[in-house]
Amino acid sequence: MCMAHMSARVWPAGRNILDLLAQCARCRQRVTRSLGSSSAPIVGLPDLTDRQFDHEVATHEAAHAVVGLVRGARIRFVTVEGRRANVGPTGGVNWEPSDLYAEDVIALYLAGQVASLRWLKVFGFNTLSNRLDVLHMAGDDAMQAAEFRAAAGLPQWFGVSYVEDLVDRHWDVITRLADRLAATRLMSGDEVRELTGF
Repeated sequence: MCMAHMSARVWPAGRNILDLLAQCARCRQRVTRSLGSSSAPIVGLPDLTDRQFDHEVATHEAAHAVVGLVRGARIRFVTVEGRRANVGPTGGVNWEPSDLYAEDVIALYLAGQVASLRWLKVFGFNTLSNRLDVLHMAGDDAMQAAEFRAAAGLPQWFGVSYVEDLVDRHWDVITRLADRLAATRLMSGDEVRELTGF
């Protein structure tokens, strides 16, 4: 969502995102960019080995993909770069234009962070330092979700418990996709749909 539309609050909840994207090139560019490609410095989860870090990143991207598919989005491809650098992206989902609502887009943006936090718990890395690293790495996603909430006139807590429930319900599918992504680093939308069944 571009700043002009966000500040004008012209995109109420329940309004189809394609209506806005058809009218505003800046919104279109912002919404269709790859999710998960953070420009923020990456702390790197120092407690994790490189392989564990790659699997956490794959889980984050897999959650974006699975929740996106559940909410009706279409995927071109998913990638996991797994770079453990101080700057740069670690992966992303490239989306095709889809018939989505504000609520759908908010769920897409929140899914990676929710899954990453769950991954830390499941694999025994649930320390304050690691949770802060995950929140930092997913900062762009959280900012995008906040912008969509504000633009739709929704409270800032909107969507969190719903996405936690979606991630819990689809955890087996998310982890199966994450395992494949960590191994292959790149999957087409067709491969993701075939593996997930969505």
